[in-house]
Amino acid sequence: MFRSGTLDPFTFYDGAADQSAPALIDVHENDVPAYRGVAIVTLDDLLRSQFGNRIPIFEAVVRPDASMTFADAVREIVKLGKMPNVDSVLDLSGASAEQLRGYYVRGPQPIVQSLQPIMLAAEMVTQERRDQLAVFKVEQADAVAVQAQDLGAVREGDTGKAAFSVQRVPDSQLPTAVGVSFIDSSRNYGRGYESYGMRNPATLPHDNRVEIDLRPLSLTRPQAQAVAARILRKAWIGREIVGFSLPPSYAHVLENDLLSLTALGRGWVVRVVQVNVETDWTVKIRAIVEDVDVQVANLGARGPGGSTPPRTTPPAVLVPHALDIPAVSELHVNEPGLYLCAAPTTNGWAGAVAYYSDDNVSWNLIGTLQTPHVLGEATTALASGSLLTVDVTNTVTVRMFNGETLASVTIDDVGRGANWFLLGDEVLAFLTATLQSDGTYILSNLVRGLRDTADHIGTHAIGDRFVRLTALGEHATWWPFPDGWAGNGRRRYVKIVPAGGMLADVTAIDITPRAETARCFRPVNVVVTRASNNAKIEWEPVPRSPLVQMFQRMQLDERAEEYVVQVFSDSTFGTAVHQFRLTAANGVVVKRSLYYSATDQTAHGLTAGATLHMRIWQVGIAGDGNYQQVSL
Repeated sequence: MFRSGTLDPFTFYDGAADQSAPALIDVHENDVPAYRGVAIVTLDDLLRSQFGNRIPIFEAVVRPDASMTFADAVREIVKLGKMPNVDSVLDLSGASAEQLRGYYVRGPQPIVQSLQPIMLAAEMVTQERRDQLAVFKVEQADAVAVQAQDLGAVREGDTGKAAFSVQRVPDSQLPTAVGVSFIDSSRNYGRGYESYGMRNPATLPHDNRVEIDLRPLSLTRPQAQAVAARILRKAWIGREIVGFSLPPSYAHVLENDLLSLTALGRGWVVRVVQVNVETDWTVKIRAIVEDVDVQVANLGARGPGGSTPPRTTPPAVLVPHALDIPAVSELHVNEPGLYLCAAPTTNGWAGAVAYYSDDNVSWNLIGTLQTPHVLGEATTALASGSLLTVDVTNTVTVRMFNGETLASVTIDDVGRGANWFLLGDEVLAFLTATLQSDGTYILSNLVRGLRDTADHIGTHAIGDRFVRLTALGEHATWWPFPDGWAGNGRRRYVKIVPAGGMLADVTAIDITPRAETARCFRPVNVVVTRASNNAKIEWEPVPRSPLVQMFQRMQLDERAEEYVVQVFSDSTFGTAVHQFRLTAANGVVVKRSLYYSATDQTAHGLTAGATLHMRIWQVGIAGDGNYQQVSL
């Protein structure tokens, strides 16, 4: 295959961090990359005539490191993210020491996505513990015993709230079978598939088959069977979702901790999935029932034929949304991205998969949506209403897509984030929900224009999207743009495909984002004081953080504050006569005021001392924020 006299036709590069550019390519091309982190092979003087004068197809056999464990794999994958001092920030003492039989990373993708198959197969979870990220098996989670007298902690004066609430996921949303795709180490690393189903699913009114794709991961067939069995059994065991509040002494509780308690006449062991410390320091807990001792023996109970037949019901019909809205999480106020969510309009939700494309032709995986969101639509058009006070005049009627219920709350509950929704493009909250005979709800006593969406209070129509923002982070997928800030303003296409559906059958969402999560809110409380026709205009900024009460003074999200004040000739705001730009270096707070002398007013064609017509906005990492328009 090689010309006579050829020496060392193969040159192997292992992808070392200090690897130099391949010599063979460097001879013929300019600006050759070193391919660091990528193993490559170059070969020279190959006789193509041996292969029909074409480059042949090569196969490479990669032999897994027999000494590597799941814990080692987590460390190596995290290193791909260029995290400095990995061993000092990563605690793997509780991670699985089981042998890893092989794993490959599917091209450029987020580290979290690369870790998911390994974490799922080994049943590992994570916690942030001070300055370390701990990775450990579920059964090694910290156990906290909750005293009965601590359940239902409330702020002094609050009454009538349940100390312990339980939600039960209906049978129709639970799987009857789980299938696992994997790389089968016993079949020459070919594709493998194992499933585990309920013994007699015919007794249920539905047949939901959940497919888990672990194909980057090499497993044995018994291992894959055990994964499928564990996922199925834990889905049914963890169908009960509990909520309760605890006093500040439990502020140390973290997500994935195991809590043991007694309530409603029975003992509970639950795994924490969400912890919120309220402004009154009560600790709100949301958790699922957990059984760390679930065994996966007796795999023969999968039913006749050794496997569950594929489901014949069609995929669920979904209503999907890609939301470019103000951040609902503190983690997203400084980066561009979209919230992706969906809900079924038919029975049979079994999850969904989200994809994106830059050209509506080639598609890339974003991630999975495990839980349907609370979505609906308006059947009436909400009229414009008042801001900064409860709108007691206007109402809107909404229809929920999947039979969700809405409940009335107090104004204090709204202040803590209850009943916040997106209606069209306006963020609002409602105090009162009145169920109608046709299953719709009339929402009244509305709090309007929240999260700097006052511009949209007069834009409503029948059919407006209705999206719950409370707990959006639990059900939706946060998708930061893979190209960071370069992706802001770039036209994107998003598809959310139901389990069992085809990518080609789903209509793409066409969206050009504006990075609303990171866009500055408009300044408020604009006032003017005058002396001898000289004017001093002052204002207050509004932080984007969802954890900060509106109009509260605090450190803003930008590293340095910058404002623009635009002056207009009259109240039509049609002609700008001057523009001021107030800037400051990083770390230096710019004055939130402007001195506009009588001399400057006259020089700009205005009558000194007369009413000023101005627009004021803050400039931030996402560009110009929304403007406040005033006549003072």
